[in-house]
Amino acid sequence: MNKKLIITFTVGIFLLGMMELIVSGILELMSNDLGISHALTGQLITVYAVSLLCSVRY
Repeated sequence: MNKKLIITFTVGIFLLGMMELIVSGILELMSNDLGISHALTGQLITVYAVSLLCSVRY
């Protein structure tokens, strides 16, 4: 495989994982802005992770 392609995929996967961690850091701010509970806002992270899992090709 092309080395540039592997680096691009690696950076992409890293950024997708970081997006999930960033959202968990601002969970309280999001719940206050949306006017919903912290637990319901936490489920947004779960929905994102499951949708990411389902969109992966094997």
